[in-house]
Amino acid sequence: MTSTSGLHELDPAVLRAWERSFLGTVPGTDFRADLLSDAVFSTFAPGHLVQEHDFRWMQEPYPVSLVVEGSFRGYLGSPKGRQATVQYLHTGDTWGLVRTLTEQSTFEPRIKYQALVPSSVLTFRGAKFMAAVKKNPAVALALSRELARVITLRTSSLESSVFSDTSTRIAEHIAELAVPDPETGLPTVWLSQQEIADAVGTVREVVTRAIGQLRSRDIVRYSGRRLEILDMKALVNEGRPQ
Repeated sequence: MTSTSGLHELDPAVLRAWERSFLGTVPGTDFRADLLSDAVFSTFAPGHLVQEHDFRWMQEPYPVSLVVEGSFRGYLGSPKGRQATVQYLHTGDTWGLVRTLTEQSTFEPRIKYQALVPSSVLTFRGAKFMAAVKKNPAVALALSRELARVITLRTSSLESSVFSDTSTRIAEHIAELAVPDPETGLPTVWLSQQEIADAVGTVREVVTRAIGQLRSRDIVRYSGRRLEILDMKALVNEGRPQ
């Protein structure tokens, strides 16, 4: 992980992420300029698990993080090592909102966040964010809508985990994990079968069988270690509960 601080308002990637996020719905530029003035930009290698000590440079607790580029997964883990993904985060998604609002003393104590590909995050000071929420009704409304969206998304993820069969969940996760390959333009998953199994909450052998079925129907194919999506519409249909 590497971090830099300073003004990021002119960075095209940061502006793109801002506009895709709920923050981009807030009118005017003063709010953006204020938050970005001392935000910290961090990069994460694939597999990096975001930890409390990654943010010790903060003068006060409860930061809010915006995904600039790449992908993360938010997951719950059991004492026995089982994992259940509750959310994937891409450009424009945020985490830390609940922690900031509730002022919990530990960093996202239940949900852990892991980089899936080379990724970057912009982190804002929580105290400054909360000051804007209290001062600007437009920020408070945007925050309320974002929290409602995240709750709906995580409820849907829980529903899929409980009621969908494993093959359906694997297809759903593969579709969510796919990102465009800069060389081929095809939606591509760069994770190993074991990493996909961890994301779904199953074992590698089950993922191998499910991918084999998708390959036999020309929905996906392997190119080296990359899993390329040939028919995203069909894959999405496979990931819908019947």
